[in-house]
Amino acid sequence: MLSAGFSRQSQYSNQGDRFFQDLLESWHEACRRDRGSVDIDIRLCDQHLRLRFSSSRLQSFLTRALRHCIIPTTSRAEADFVIHIFDGTSGVSLPHSPWLRADFQRRGEVNSRLSDEIVASYLTGPDILNIYNRRLKKAVYWIRNGKQIPFYERAAPFRHLMHWLLRENGWLLVHGAGVGDRDNRGLLVIGKAGTGKSTVATAAVVDGGMKFCGDDYCAINTSPPFRLNSVYLTAKLTEKTIEMLSLSQVDAVSGGEGKQVFFMGETMAKQAAESLALKGFVLPGLCPANNPSGLRRMDSGEVARHLAVSSLYQMPHAGAREFACLAKAARSLPGWLLTVPIGSPSSAIPLLKGILSHAD
Repeated sequence: MLSAGFSRQSQYSNQGDRFFQDLLESWHEACRRDRGSVDIDIRLCDQHLRLRFSSSRLQSFLTRALRHCIIPTTSRAEADFVIHIFDGTSGVSLPHSPWLRADFQRRGEVNSRLSDEIVASYLTGPDILNIYNRRLKKAVYWIRNGKQIPFYERAAPFRHLMHWLLRENGWLLVHGAGVGDRDNRGLLVIGKAGTGKSTVATAAVVDGGMKFCGDDYCAINTSPPFRLNSVYLTAKLTEKTIEMLSLSQVDAVSGGEGKQVFFMGETMAKQAAESLALKGFVLPGLCPANNPSGLRRMDSGEVARHLAVSSLYQMPHAGAREFACLAKAARSLPGWLLTVPIGSPSSAIPLLKGILSHAD
């Protein structure tokens, strides 16, 4: 469905480069009007990304989750990828839409008829455009109202673009929480929403002193030896989990679905981990409160299914190639089903540490 940013004309069909250049011109015009453009450089999975904001207002909202990745910006340093970021509040209109209504698919992905070198997504509601030109190694991120950025964008900004950029260099953005030990060995806690993934991972950090690599999204490389890399050092937690772990909500951002976003890179900086040696996968499952925590091994097919279903659903323009990479990791590394009593996530900590202590 076409939304607020675009005209309904389709004059750019099969003219991908022209449309993309027009988007960059719109970004330049927004910079002129906002008079506050700023560049932020980050290093992520050994890649140098430059975030070019049309205004400092947008920068303050969309870099908090990435603060641990920020590196000094120098005029001589050439970035591997560049993302141009602006919004509609400056009064700059976007170029005419090149897409028809039928081009907008599930997961927000757009079936682009522009070029094989261009991938795009459009999220209705907040009206967010993500578009990446593989040949130019440049991307554009546009949101209709930069003063009303949804909580999930603050917690995991540019995640569609990160997914496309990282896979260009042998990494995949996956849905999972990363925890590790003092020897930098890590586990990816997987599972769909509601399985206890965030609760278990956060308890491991807050109550167990373990390292934290991310809550909703982490990155893994596509060939062994497998590593787990942080992307966003944030955690989205329910009020029940917050109370259970005695967390202060002073610096949290209120979100939807009764959740709060915690910026763990700030509050738990000493336990933040940029990269861990990935040693296995853990799928949590809740059990009655009077039951003990427990572990059982899962076969690689079961691991691959749980890992891929939630990850691929969240990433537009992901399919067979990404599934094959995730299945390879599932075949190469062990997986466990972790049963956790309701209301006692900290009881899983000894089991997580035990897995890692025997990993080598």
